[in-house]
Amino acid sequence: MDPDGRLLVQMDLGRYRIVNLKDQKEKHVFMNQVDIPEGSKDGVYSARITLSDGTVYTASDHVHIATMDRAGGLRPGNNEETTDPPAELRWDPVPGARYYQVFIKDQWNDGKQIYSSEVLSEPLLTLPQGLLKKGGLYSWFVHSRDVNEDPLLGDFNHGSLSSPVEFSVSD
Repeated sequence: MDPDGRLLVQMDLGRYRIVNLKDQKEKHVFMNQVDIPEGSKDGVYSARITLSDGTVYTASDHVHIATMDRAGGLRPGNNEETTDPPAELRWDPVPGARYYQVFIKDQWNDGKQIYSSEVLSEPLLTLPQGLLKKGGLYSWFVHSRDVNEDPLLGDFNHGSLSSPVEFSVSD
């Protein structure tokens, strides 16, 4: 719902990821791209969630309307083949982004997500030893965001997802 209480979008509740933070309740983060209508204004946007048992929850965040460019210059790049598993992933800084999160999928394992980074403050991820293997085919993408766990704006106010990049590691 927009700040005036009008329906903005109906979301697919099957499309979320779970975030577990120490000493906090499990959080379900719904990932959706929402087109903001012309003339939308800053304010408190809310969501009403009805569970299968009939329990209704309302969540809200203060939102400043803005757009953010997608991360580019991802290295290793699309269709690149490396001779050894990379020790790190890099990308160009995104104007307005103060934080990043990286997601890696194993394309030989039905595209299963194998890694989700902590929130990063630099456009660089040092990979855990042994995560990527020789002969592997991987894809990765970057979620850029302006804030992180802000008391007013929530987990982030505006952000963007890069296009996925696929690379392989030779045998």
